Amino acid sequence: MKNKKMLAMLLALTMTAAGTPVYAADFSDGNLESVQEAAEPEKILTGDTALEEDSNAQENQESDESGVTSAEETDEFTEEDVASAFTDDTENEVAEAQSSDTESGSEEETGTEGLEYEYDAELDGYRLVKGVNKKEIYIPHKYEGKEVKEIGEKAFAGCDQIESVQVRAYNVTIKTFAFESCSSLRRISFSGGVNVESYAFSNCPKLFDFVAINTNKLVIADDAFDSDSKVIVTHLGILPYREEGYPFFNENGEDELHHTYDQGLDYWYYKKWEGSSGYEGERVADFDNSVSKVRISNITDGIGRKAFYGSDKLEEVWLGRQNYFIETQAFAECTNLKKIIIPETTTVIEENAFKNCPLLTIYTPKGSYAEKFAKSHQIPVQYIDDGINDTKLTLQVAERKKDEVTLKWEASQLYFVDGYEIERKNLRGEYIHCSTIKSNDINTKNIDAGWYSMYYGKNITFRIRAYFIDENGTVIYSQPSNTVKTTFCPVQPKITSLTKKAGKKLTVKWKKSDYAVGYQVWRSVNGKKGVCVKTIKGGDVTSFTDSNLKEGATYIYWIKSYRMDYQNKKLYSRSNDYSKSIVY
Repeated sequence: MKNKKMLAMLLALTMTAAGTPVYAADFSDGNLESVQEAAEPEKILTGDTALEEDSNAQENQESDESGVTSAEETDEFTEEDVASAFTDDTENEVAEAQSSDTESGSEEETGTEGLEYEYDAELDGYRLVKGVNKKEIYIPHKYEGKEVKEIGEKAFAGCDQIESVQVRAYNVTIKTFAFESCSSLRRISFSGGVNVESYAFSNCPKLFDFVAINTNKLVIADDAFDSDSKVIVTHLGILPYREEGYPFFNENGEDELHHTYDQGLDYWYYKKWEGSSGYEGERVADFDNSVSKVRISNITDGIGRKAFYGSDKLEEVWLGRQNYFIETQAFAECTNLKKIIIPETTTVIEENAFKNCPLLTIYTPKGSYAEKFAKSHQIPVQYIDDGINDTKLTLQVAERKKDEVTLKWEASQLYFVDGYEIERKNLRGEYIHCSTIKSNDINTKNIDAGWYSMYYGKNITFRIRAYFIDENGTVIYSQPSNTVKTTFCPVQPKITSLTKKAGKKLTVKWKKSDYAVGYQVWRSVNGKKGVCVKTIKGGDVTSFTDSNLKEGATYIYWIKSYRMDYQNKKLYSRSNDYSKSIVY
């Protein structure tokens, strides 16, 4: 599916051909998203619905008990796709730009407040000589009726709060050290030609998105960026051919782009001629520091240089199962990173990949390259079992209610776990599907007894299995957990009659309660607290005669049924809904 960033570029070309001024910043806010949701396998976890005693319950179960479903993608652009290419922060910017350019007699644009300029007669235009330290910077096409021609040497040097810059000046030169040590700068976009001099973006470790859409002139010095920069230069047109490849990552905006986005991660398919990295394939190129835990796609080959640099919110990372490389400073300065799970397929980890990660522990299979790396770099290491079948599960009953039981479980390790399947034993002693949990972050489940009404008064046995979905969509199960039993309360009997008898007596009759092994008769006199006046052994008994009653008193009766649970303790019906009263 083509990326929305590509769509935006094509729209830009169309609008430019039509005579409508279009700027790079109108399409580049750093959120050029083309989210592809990972498809789940279709209904992989199903129950034994052929069992007679389970058929009605299974037909009515909620979606969380129906198995794992699938998501679909489309290769066609819809009207919503076109509209979404102009959403987010860029929507207002487009409107403002069009408004300012179409106002009668207006040639000036308002840039970020506080920027300082100086006029240069030789340039016949202005040079931006001093920037401001703000999150977002907008540099206009013109200032006081003249074009902005240069961003001067060290104009923004040391502005550590800047995250994005939009330059609408045409054919602008970015002078040496113009953005030196802008440590938070992530993206910069241009509206026309641009000439970037040496060291213009020196020490900008988070810079990723360099976009020049409508340009027929793009000159970038070989040393404009740091040698280990992760910046991707996106433009329309082909840069001059290089025998050894570009010193920065290069992307021709006229081709289909290779970006996908998911949960703050930017994935990019990289070929050697597009940059100076020695590793090809699908990589994580950037992370926006928006979440604390990330799980890398299993089709990812590696982690690009400085991909997670300075992500101080990041605490936990699971690398994909075919990950084979981690490039220079990939996780440097992730000061709160506590846990990274590295598979045994990883055979390349650059020396400074985890520079200044003081809380880090590496989780990896024993004997892996990551284990050797961790030990040689004094990083704590924990071992993980290499397979779902080695996952050990412990199940327990956390809470029992009248019509509900809460199951809770623990897994010995989670790296290969995609979810869980709870099973229960049926009347023939077979374990069948009960519920599917499509996450390894969940470890409790409430089971509603309403689905299993035939089990009232009987012990029900549960167990749980973890499952893992491999790259081919095949479901692999762990060994089952220990089994646990629970007993649901018998149903409270309904009183059918209260009959006065001679000699200050009264007979109470009720309906038999299935699975009950006995009953208690409870009585309240004139609104006082109720007491148990008789305990009856025998589930077939359905009447009791009370005696020594007082004339004119108001009596209220109710019945509790009971049965013995799996620990041979009495388990009573919980409700007092079926009481009857009489005045003797």
